[in-house]
Amino acid sequence: MHIGSLLIALVGMTVVTEAAVMDRGSPESNSLDRRQQGVRQGGAGRAANQGVDNNINKNGGGINKNGGGINKNGGGNNKNGGGNNKNGGGNNKNGGGDNNVLNSLELSQNVLNKGSQITGQEGGDGDPGQSPSVPSNNNNINFCEGKTITDGLQIKKGSCNPGMGNMPTEDGMVATAITSPKLCENLPANKPITLTAVLSNIQLGAFTNPDNTYYAANQDLLKNKVIGHTHFVVQTVGNNFVSKIPPPAKTFAFFKGVNDAGQQNQKGDSTVTENIAQGLKAGCYRFCTMAGAANHQPVLMPIAQRGPQDSCTFFSVGNQNCGCVLNNGQKAQQAQQAQQQPKQAQQKQNKGKNGKKPQGQAGGRRFR
Repeated sequence: MHIGSLLIALVGMTVVTEAAVMDRGSPESNSLDRRQQGVRQGGAGRAANQGVDNNINKNGGGINKNGGGINKNGGGNNKNGGGNNKNGGGNNKNGGGDNNVLNSLELSQNVLNKGSQITGQEGGDGDPGQSPSVPSNNNNINFCEGKTITDGLQIKKGSCNPGMGNMPTEDGMVATAITSPKLCENLPANKPITLTAVLSNIQLGAFTNPDNTYYAANQDLLKNKVIGHTHFVVQTVGNNFVSKIPPPAKTFAFFKGVNDAGQQNQKGDSTVTENIAQGLKAGCYRFCTMAGAANHQPVLMPIAQRGPQDSCTFFSVGNQNCGCVLNNGQKAQQAQQAQQQPKQAQQKQNKGKNGKKPQGQAGGRRFR
């Protein structure tokens, strides 16, 4: 063979080899591939996950990210594989080995929660009084780093559960009492109604944008209290308080997310109030609270055996007979007074007989 022909052949082989290496794993080829497949990958390469694609041996058995061939996700011309496989060149789901994405210790780009990457207040999207959500570019997978992990246990001293967040100690569990309306109270129809509740062990006033950060961040604590808010919801319960039919959860007469901090007493309990300005029509109603963390998920507590963190009460509107023994607050007060009257009469009678105060009633204190 002529020496010139030999040199030309060698140069040609070198070019082919370099091209193959370029296709199989260089940053340049991966970058080009990201641009070409940006739609298929949800544009993740252009956002918070840039640089992830440059890890050469990420999930597969070869040079490429998810497979053993030239293409990004497989060994053929298909989007995710070279044959009948979902993401690789073998029989496995995600490459040429025995790995499965459900057991991988690496975060799949297919499960990135875009709502977790924003505060909810970008571009003026939020409403006045809302709190910014805590953003995370990796689904908060390391939120519990350095903390006591729950590990499936009920830890009275508090813990952090990956994917859910921090939980208080058993002394910091949320509790609620409703003070208005009173149980069995009757209110006039179509007149303003005041709803009031007292909550303990919760830092009220944290209320993220529910339109784009719903459940998008973990529960967190401040001084062993859940950072969050509560909701007030009123539902009709038909014609009787003792109905055996649960009211449908998707229907309500009034709903309000309470996003203010309320009024705190010396113990740290918070009182919050909302008004139903237009009132309610005649009927039988149930008023309940629903405590939530900042991103609206139900509050997480450290142990299962506990009192509920929420409360409910029943009231009637428009003199509706709802089957309550004490139909309103006046009757309850009258019943209490009726119980006291015989004792008061007996005390006066005993005092009149001997002119002395009855034994065991120092200072004229009345027993109730």
